[in-house]
Amino acid sequence: LIKTADHVVAISGPMKEYYELFHPTVTCIENGYDEGVFDQARARIDDQGVRAPADEFVIRYMGTITADSITVSFFHALAQVNQQPGRRVVAEFYGKSTLLRKALPELAPQAEPFVRFCPQLPYMGAIEGMLTADALFFIETSDFSSHSARGVLATKLFEYLAARKPVLAEISAGSLAAQYIKQSGLGVVVSEETGEIFRGLERLRAGEFKSEIDDGFINSVSRQVKAQELE
Repeated sequence: LIKTADHVVAISGPMKEYYELFHPTVTCIENGYDEGVFDQARARIDDQGVRAPADEFVIRYMGTITADSITVSFFHALAQVNQQPGRRVVAEFYGKSTLLRKALPELAPQAEPFVRFCPQLPYMGAIEGMLTADALFFIETSDFSSHSARGVLATKLFEYLAARKPVLAEISAGSLAAQYIKQSGLGVVVSEETGEIFRGLERLRAGEFKSEIDDGFINSVSRQVKAQELE
């Protein structure tokens, strides 16, 4: 089917590499994020004055937690950082997280007091939740078995970048998502190791993490720009 096309469009670098095995002309255009939605959400936040509680450092995760994305290292690190003096660090999970809710008492019972499970939000509410968090948590299953598996990019990743909040990612540093997080300048830590995530949490709570945001890169993955590329 690909060989019969005049041109092929893929959504990620690894997918582009894969399709280039069958076709000489392949373009990568990522899904990106919607600039207009973020402008609307920021305006609503300014009008309503919504902010995270000042006495807590709030980290948020938006989306469904599946069996293969249940984190362990993050929760151990969360429990450890809250054993140290300083502001309480809280992780809020918005969306379907029944599996995690059941597994947490066994996986990391010491982290339970610092975890909140919240209802799934409508799309605009989720964007506002990203923008009002102190930091965002990202996790995915890293699969390097094929170009197709390596080429998966969740839309949430682009939205996290658009929110321009610090990102803690419990993922392999060699994953595709890790490359985008690092290039954005928002990555506090990209690791699957408890110790590294703990140090990242300490830096965040102490206000020692200074984002070196690459606005040019983040703007380049907006849907407005991607639509122009496609056109």
